[in-house]
Amino acid sequence: MKTGILLTLTFMALLWLPGCQNDGSPVESTASDALAPLTASQLDDGDGCTRTIGFWKNHAGLGPQDDLISQYLPLWLGRDVSDMVGSIAVKSAPLASALLGMEKWEGPSNGIIKLYAQLLAAKLNILEGADDSDIADVIDDADDFLTYHGWWDWDGLGAEDRQVVLDWHSQLDMYNSGVIGPGHCEDRD
Repeated sequence: MKTGILLTLTFMALLWLPGCQNDGSPVESTASDALAPLTASQLDDGDGCTRTIGFWKNHAGLGPQDDLISQYLPLWLGRDVSDMVGSIAVKSAPLASALLGMEKWEGPSNGIIKLYAQLLAAKLNILEGADDSDIADVIDDADDFLTYHGWWDWDGLGAEDRQVVLDWHSQLDMYNSGVIGPGHCEDRD
């Protein structure tokens, strides 16, 4: 069952490859495609600050805002190891947007899905230049956990393990919101 879910996720991610239509054929480029993508720090002189899951979800290129995510993909939630069970390779902006919006699987009632969203946003913030010194250990612990646990494991976790997952989620949320770490971008004006 778990292997089937991982294969489904991998297939879904392949369907959303940037520059390809759903059937895998290339999308024709236009002159505007040659323009370099904006980075989040160019939007308001980010200065190594953090942004929330909502910001990143809205900047996946699926609406009127520029795609600020694809330049950092692929990203792993969990470790990229051969014996992984729960790791997710985020290879497309639409998949990233769905994870950030907790629109996949059981939704935000599942603590592991909440963890996916905050962990992905934290990794995007770090790649954008935010200092990770206040959150690096949490990211490392969450990646270790997600290497061998997926969203489907939430209901089977004991109370103590669930609390650990929720604590990681809360710490990552505080980092992305600027409560801890370098601060939230909009708070630096």
